[in-house]
Amino acid sequence: KKFDKKYSITLLDIYQENGLLSKIFGMQSMPIDTFHLNDVEPFIRSDGKLIVLLSIRNQSTVMALDIESKKIIWIVDNVITRQHDVDIISSKNDMIDITIFDNNAWKTKKMSDGISKGNRVIFLENLPTYPQEDTIFISTKKQHEKYGLKVINFDWLESNLKPRTISGGLSEVLLPNNSLMIEETNYGRIFEIDLETKETLWQFINKTQKDATPFYTKWSRRISKLPGDLNKNSFKECKLDL
Repeated sequence: KKFDKKYSITLLDIYQENGLLSKIFGMQSMPIDTFHLNDVEPFIRSDGKLIVLLSIRNQSTVMALDIESKKIIWIVDNVITRQHDVDIISSKNDMIDITIFDNNAWKTKKMSDGISKGNRVIFLENLPTYPQEDTIFISTKKQHEKYGLKVINFDWLESNLKPRTISGGLSEVLLPNNSLMIEETNYGRIFEIDLETKETLWQFINKTQKDATPFYTKWSRRISKLPGDLNKNSFKECKLDL
């Protein structure tokens, strides 16, 4: 569906419209980067209206916003820390199931660069896409359970193989494979696991030589069909260095 309107609204306006300005101006000092919007995921309801899921890293929240009314439908917090990628993995009757790539990253004055306590993937289900009278705050244990919270923390992997990217990162559920692809941005690594057996199916590390320092990977995508004139022979010069 093509939309014949252009919408322009700031996150500050959204917070003001929904009575959340105290989360910004109620702090002792103003942060340098108040929001850091790092992902936007669109969804068109059955009535043709557009909502967007917003991943706001520096608030450690993910929210659903009705674009036309500027109403926040729900906010997820108290379970993610400096998260990035948010995806809709399925929908039924205008209820959506989502995943969130949680960096689980923490910063203090003594840790200027921050650390990750181990990346996680958060699953939530049956989230509404229509505005309610009040914004739904999915921030308590009871609310988390109501929306089917499930957490993958890779605790079956050896310590040196657990993803720990501080910035960036993404997850992608591949429903036909019942698998999960992870991008570990800071360490240039992409890998895929079988969600049932927890087996690592493959991994890619973005470097030129086996012992070289890897390059970053950012917002990688898995595609089911090679574009244009590309085929398997196009990659015959690629080498597998195990």
